[in-house]
Amino acid sequence: MSQLTKTFLLFLCFFVYNNVFSQEQLGLRLGNYAGINGVTLNPTAGVNNPLGWDVNIVSAGAFFANDYAFIRKASVSSFFRNIMTIGPAPETKITVPSKPTQFYDFFNRPRDKFFSAAIFVGLPSFQLNLASGHSFGVFMGERSALTTRQIPIIADPYEQKIPLGLRYEVPPFVVSGMAWGELGFNYAYQMGNEAEGGLSFGINAKILRANQGFFLQNLTGTAFTRITKDSARVDALNIRGGFTNNFMDKPLSNNGSGFGFDIGAQFVLGSGESDERPYLFRVGASLLDLGHVNFTKNTEVHAVKLTEPLKVDTKDYKNLDPDHPEEDILRRFNQSMYGKADSTFQGNYFGLGLPTALSLQADFAVTENFFVNGLLIQRLQMSDFALSRDNVLAVTPRFESQWLGASLPLSILNYSQVRLGFAARLAFLTIGTDHLMSFLGQKELSGSDIYIALKINAFSIGKLGESGGFWASKTGRRNAKCYRF
Repeated sequence: MSQLTKTFLLFLCFFVYNNVFSQEQLGLRLGNYAGINGVTLNPTAGVNNPLGWDVNIVSAGAFFANDYAFIRKASVSSFFRNIMTIGPAPETKITVPSKPTQFYDFFNRPRDKFFSAAIFVGLPSFQLNLASGHSFGVFMGERSALTTRQIPIIADPYEQKIPLGLRYEVPPFVVSGMAWGELGFNYAYQMGNEAEGGLSFGINAKILRANQGFFLQNLTGTAFTRITKDSARVDALNIRGGFTNNFMDKPLSNNGSGFGFDIGAQFVLGSGESDERPYLFRVGASLLDLGHVNFTKNTEVHAVKLTEPLKVDTKDYKNLDPDHPEEDILRRFNQSMYGKADSTFQGNYFGLGLPTALSLQADFAVTENFFVNGLLIQRLQMSDFALSRDNVLAVTPRFESQWLGASLPLSILNYSQVRLGFAARLAFLTIGTDHLMSFLGQKELSGSDIYIALKINAFSIGKLGESGGFWASKTGRRNAKCYRF
């Protein structure tokens, strides 16, 4: 693999896909004032809002994490400042034309690697919260994700550590990615209220638009032997892959459709009439992103199964068509292996599943304005070609009033990476990250995330159709008070 190719792949990991839904945006989703933004973690979140209505004007986030490669002693800002002069670590013994200002390196851990990147853009959405216990919402957004949990370890990525003449076997793996649009409808119903306690149930029904997608599956494993620096003999190959072929020209085109939904339930233990706290604790459970997207337009599916050893030379795949590199690779491979351009073509349809997960939540009211939340998100792999959500275990202390809020989430990503985040809300603007240290500087920078949201909601406490305001029976002064500390 050439230095240019390695650098390009690394920049792809750290830069290109970082233009894309922070994984969970804990500072945006967990609070009592989260409103329509909270229904992505539990569809019942709307009934917790002490305000009668809530409008999300726009929100956006970017997330990236991996345990394959990292930048040494870097922050997000230093990475972008030095992006053109980042080079390989000296231990790789790879020569570069100029002296790097920062170094990339690779984790040496005895387990399969994961890679996860995602983006979201929340479009105008709204929610109505009725005193009768019913809550209604409509949300729109664009999402994209690239995930794999099975990056195989081939010794080390360092070129000199893949010996000539050694036969190496790569186990089966699946990589998939997708960009899609959502139009969702939320409904929740609360039996009882926060002060008295009770149950609530909710559902999100989502109509999906397929924009772009791809998958690559190594079905039975691959065996190869490195012959020279630029060539290898492949002894076993049984792969299948599909992709949309217009992502360079029309990234937001409509290439299919799908349907998805979330379901959730929640139990609240009320605090009674004499306690200033809105409740003692809440516990909830939800199933997220159940659904499927079908790609039926501008798609190609290819399959390759070797019965005899094949020599592959990377020199044959240089100077690819910059507009359609994937088609150029397939055309050259077909021509060299089969003598004609479309021998691997299998069809023009494939489907990808949403990143399904089980979410458990517990929220404790320590005081009237101080809360501690516990959250578990456990991925559920519904099919080989479903996007794979990251596992998250988090504890988030937070302060919140109607006009001010702050949270400090401490999370463990995929049970291996510990992250400290911070989010702040001033009136209608929320800015946060679940990985604060990536902006302050790390010994090994392997991921980051950031999110922002601008919304507007009711100026006075109280649900629609409610006389006296929300929690009014407990405080007797909630309507007269604009905000509380």
